[in-house]
This record gives sequence, structure tokens and C-alpha cells, in this order.
Amino acid sequence: MMKGHNMTWKKTLLLDAGEPGDTMSEGALLDHYYDFKADCIITFKDIYNFRVLHDYPINWLPLCPVDHAPVSREITARLKTAFQIVSITRYGKRELRKSGIPSTYIPLFVNTELYKPFSEEEKKEAKKTFGLPEDCFGILINKMNRKRGMIPRMMRACKRFLDNNPDAKKDTKIIAWTDMLPEFYTEDGTRGTMLSTKVKQLELAPYWFCPDRKLYRTGIEEYRMPLLYGASDVALCASAEGFWMPGIESGACGVPSVVVEWAAAPEVSTGELAKVADFEVLNPIGYDQPLVDIDDMAKGIEKIYNGDRERYAREARRYAMKYDVATVYTKYWQPFLDKIESQLRPYVKKGRIESWTLQ
Repeated sequence: MMKGHNMTWKKTLLLDAGEPGDTMSEGALLDHYYDFKADCIITFKDIYNFRVLHDYPINWLPLCPVDHAPVSREITARLKTAFQIVSITRYGKRELRKSGIPSTYIPLFVNTELYKPFSEEEKKEAKKTFGLPEDCFGILINKMNRKRGMIPRMMRACKRFLDNNPDAKKDTKIIAWTDMLPEFYTEDGTRGTMLSTKVKQLELAPYWFCPDRKLYRTGIEEYRMPLLYGASDVALCASAEGFWMPGIESGACGVPSVVVEWAAAPEVSTGELAKVADFEVLNPIGYDQPLVDIDDMAKGIEKIYNGDRERYAREARRYAMKYDVATVYTKYWQPFLDKIESQLRPYVKKGRIESWTLQ
């Protein structure tokens, strides 16, 4: 939709995304930078995807995800010319420092006024909204259907949980917020899986719920997103993430997670940790990514299913509150912007440089 023209949507100017073949829209990004005489460009994308942005004399401020160690050269080499670097996890900041790359820690954030815990009755209504039984135990898989998302591995963990807990079969639903067909993106070149085949192989059809493909690909409004978490009782993450956004969103809604105990994944969520079984290359630049232990992930689901769900909900909410949008802005972004402002827009007065006042 955005290729070749600009448009305004809800009073927000949406800029031309560039020409076909310019996967990251770097050409368009540079054009807009110079046209607007912008003070800096902030990007939030895996750094290894960029091809030319880092070669230009611009004030580039990347928000840098890191999900492996040591940090690959495909990332560090591109950061050498950055004006400033923001690490979105403490894990990422530590690993970048080990590679000789300084950065500032500023986490992502969640609107905790929008994403908030559901009462028992509200959870029932949320489940009914998605056509689920109001008393079901919802296991959420919120992941793009790409190879590195490892959705089939999470499906196997769900199957193992059901096999080990026959009583859970009567009330468990797997909420798969994804595309049943493989998603393909040229920047990383890794296709996903025909999930319908895996559902059949694992005999998960009675428990499997997936939205209409058009609904998933179009997306739902931000204010409705909490309903997805409200309909869930546990969120799964089988991959080490540079920052697992569903982890803090679900946590803010009082939904605990099961995550792999590796890299930054456990830093941004709370619930149960699953150990690493092995490693595999699931990305285009060749670094190892963890394969979560199937049995350990199934045990994590089981603990939450049989445990004190109110306690899990309180702990998840309390942990997510440190990522509240107002807290993150006041504690991290405002001091950072104050620090870099005079470098971006030096205000010379009587022979000395002073800072502009933030508006």
C-alpha cells in the first residue's frame, strides 16, 4: 500500500516506503531524512537487515535487539557509524559492551492502563469474543510463522502437556495468533511451516484455535489487543528474543509466560523457565539459536495449569509494571534525550554551546 506515495491516516503522516526490492525502505528513509532536515533517524529492526543505511553521514540512532552471544559481526560492523546506540535489554547492553560497542539501555514499554489484568468474568467474556469456551485454559502462541519462531516446537510442547495431563484435554485450547501458511520475508529468507500439516500430525485439531487469516494479516486495533491476552492463561515463547514484546504485554494483563532460559528472553517476562535442549542455526547470518527442551516447556505449562493462577497473575503484572510507558519515558528516554540534544541541535550563544529546551 505504501510503495510509491505518502498518505495521512488518523492525522498521522505515513511516508512512502520506497521502491520494490528496497526491503528495509532504506532509500525512502534517507530521502525523508534529508527532505525534513531531521535531527536523527531512529530505527527498530534487526541490525543485520540493513544494507546501506550505516554507510551514510547521518545521525542514525538504532534500537538494537540482541538475542545471541557473542554478538555477530553482521551486527557490530553496522553499528560502527551509529550516532548513538540504544540497547533494549540489559543482556544486549552487556553483550555489546563485550564486543567493544557502547550503548544506552532503554527498554521497550507497555501501556499498563490499556494492558491490565482481567477479572474472572472479564476473562470469560474475552474467551467468548474469540469463540472459545468461557472456562477453557488458553495457551497463547503469538508468533510470526517463520522458521526462527519455532511454532512447531511449541506445538509439540502443548502435545506433550496434554499427553502428560489427560484431565487437561477437556478444557485446553491452543490460541495460535499467527498465519497457518508460511510467512516469507526477503530480509531473512526463512520460511515458516504449513501449520495445518503439523496440527494433523500431532492430533491437535480438537484444541487448536487460529483466527481467520484475513483478520491476522490485517491485525486488530491496539485497544483490542488486551482481549487476546485476556482470553489466554499462559503465553509461550520458544525462542530467545532480542525483546519479547508479547511477554510484557501478556504480563501486564496478568498472564504468565513459559520462556526459554537463554539470552534476553527471561529478562522481559516472568512465569516458568524452560531449559535449552540444543542449538541450531535458524537465521540467515549463521549464529546459533536455542532449541527449548520440549519436556521442560510442557512442565512449565503444567505448573501454571495446576498452580495458583492468581499468584502467577499478580507476579506477572508486578514484573511488567517496570516497563510502564510513563516509567520508561521518565526514567530512561527523557534523560537520554537531554543528553544528546546539544549534540543533535547545538545552540551557540555568546561563544558557547547550550542546550535547546525540550518541547
